[in-house]
Amino acid sequence: MKPTFFNPLFIVLFFNVQLIQSQSEFCQRSKRIIDLIEQHHYNPQFKEKSWNLSAATILVNQLDEDHILLSSEQSELIQDQAQADFNSLINLDCINTKFYENLMLQSIIKKHDFLTRFLTTKPDYTSIEQVKRRKNLENYWIPKNELENVWTKQLKLSIFFSHSANFKELEIALDKFPEQESEHRINAVNESICQLEYLINNPIEVKRKIEASFLNAIGLSQDKHTRYFTINEKESFEKEVSLNQESFGISLRKDDNLANKLVVGELLSTGLNEKTELPEENDVVVSIKTEDVELDFNCLSNSEINQKINSEAQESITLITQDKDGNQKETTINKRELPVISNFLRGYLLNDRSIGYLKINSFYTDLEKPDGLGMANDAAAEIYKLIQSNITGLIIDLRFNGGGSLKEAVDFAGLFINRGPVSIINTTDQEEPIILKDFNRGAAYSGPLVILVNKYSASASELFTNVMKDYNRGVIVGSTTYGKSTMQIVLPVNEDEPKDGFMKLTTGAFYNIYGKSHNEKGITPDVALPDGTSTTAHAPSFTQPFEVPDVQAASRIPVNAPLDLDNIISSSTKRTMNNDVFKKMNLQREKFDQLFHKSFDLTLESVFKHYQEITSLISDLEISYTDALFTVEDHESTTEILKYNSIDQEYNEEIKLQLSSDPYVQESIHILTNFNN
Repeated sequence: MKPTFFNPLFIVLFFNVQLIQSQSEFCQRSKRIIDLIEQHHYNPQFKEKSWNLSAATILVNQLDEDHILLSSEQSELIQDQAQADFNSLINLDCINTKFYENLMLQSIIKKHDFLTRFLTTKPDYTSIEQVKRRKNLENYWIPKNELENVWTKQLKLSIFFSHSANFKELEIALDKFPEQESEHRINAVNESICQLEYLINNPIEVKRKIEASFLNAIGLSQDKHTRYFTINEKESFEKEVSLNQESFGISLRKDDNLANKLVVGELLSTGLNEKTELPEENDVVVSIKTEDVELDFNCLSNSEINQKINSEAQESITLITQDKDGNQKETTINKRELPVISNFLRGYLLNDRSIGYLKINSFYTDLEKPDGLGMANDAAAEIYKLIQSNITGLIIDLRFNGGGSLKEAVDFAGLFINRGPVSIINTTDQEEPIILKDFNRGAAYSGPLVILVNKYSASASELFTNVMKDYNRGVIVGSTTYGKSTMQIVLPVNEDEPKDGFMKLTTGAFYNIYGKSHNEKGITPDVALPDGTSTTAHAPSFTQPFEVPDVQAASRIPVNAPLDLDNIISSSTKRTMNNDVFKKMNLQREKFDQLFHKSFDLTLESVFKHYQEITSLISDLEISYTDALFTVEDHESTTEILKYNSIDQEYNEEIKLQLSSDPYVQESIHILTNFNN
């Protein structure tokens, strides 16, 4: 055997070859993505003069989403360089991401080193500063000379919040702070530097983030729904619109109340037969192994943790968990195909069994079979069971339904109309708009109908809502919907190499039967109810509004006679104005929005009072939804099914309890009662 000699030149050359290969692969992916967009996107933006500026703005905001790592000077440097680099990419020239890698690593190391000193040194608690929440981060970046002061303020705020969470009385909190300060400070610092240390020790992850951000910026600069997916992100996206998924049946999360320890989270499927198969919710996770290799989740977010354990690479996991009494348990769970709990459809009988109710969380479908059965088929079965119980009205609840399969939405709409056009679509691969029709004569349900929506009802749920509105088929109740009438498909960047990722591309738009688009506008309800969701905490959008011009209306529309809504609207308005729950909800929302934007002194006393206000408001809001407002019952077939599944029984009871105290559903029942009278 020949002797092996240490050759530093070989190592340097080999490392450089790897970098060159990696850079070349990134450039190839960029070119493929640009080609995909030019071939398939509904309205490519590359020829627009401001395209590269838009892409550069998106890039820097993805690299530092909270605007707390990069200084204003650095963000300007990145945007200037990125504009030139995006121009190079569109001209099919290769670029080098080393500039961004160096700048990001410098910022990461600087923040890490600055915060690390507080492991042994207290911040100055005597200086009185103010905490201010900015309503719009879009164009605000912190100057270089103020960054360290902001990092210190963030650390102090975290320490004060952590300490305040342990006490009910201010005097005791103030008295105990000196002896507990060190523990809170060290925990806060370690939490802050955890991810920073991971990136410093794994610079390849910084490179991957920068490359993914570049690819995503190319997509998002076209419209806010076109984006780049890694393999894991694509899997997560598909699970949202699937009835079944390969799953372990549980989720994991970090618990703030247990110093960010990993704990067992909520149940993800009712398909598991016995609770003994799983560790208990809120048990602390001591370790997780897969094929005798212990997994490290120390510096990952909750979403990253669950993406990692549910990736295709993990077929079996062994958990050692510890309950509240200190007892440890080892559980091995094999991945299997299980129903997605959020997409599980089940009808209920409300108000002494007179009203049917069906909550639809997404328009899921069978992704493996183009003509497979999905949400519409499941909904038809549930509606049939409700009809057999002699209901006098039906509520379809589409609140928080972000959409899903266009086919399922069209098929579902067909259950409520005799026949006729349902929607119009316009795509890149068609010369003329296409009219989608329901060809099945007769409706599965023709009785009184309420469609319950809110501002998170989007896409496919809006298509269905539009059909019901256009055909005068039901009363739309709630608040104005999200406003998304574009359609997307997911394509591989490189069919021969899945690791290159995927693109979710906007390839067309859909319209109501009159050729009108609700994109960026939403659908206005017939009966408006108070919006119980907060107006705060919306991430800024750096993409331009996507224009969807109207098209020619469909012909021969067999719509029903207009509904007489005047009395229904006036009666609902009176009830809503006098409804104590709605009045309280409006007041609480106003208080929460004021509290969210409220400035306060950065002292333990002020932070404690602010924390108490928040927790009191949340607690008060939860109490508002505890009293039963109407009865909720299962139909006979559900009762029979539940006999054989203890997990499903427990989950079903929780759903019924929450449903019975929902004021929006209660008002929908009143509307149906008025409708019948």
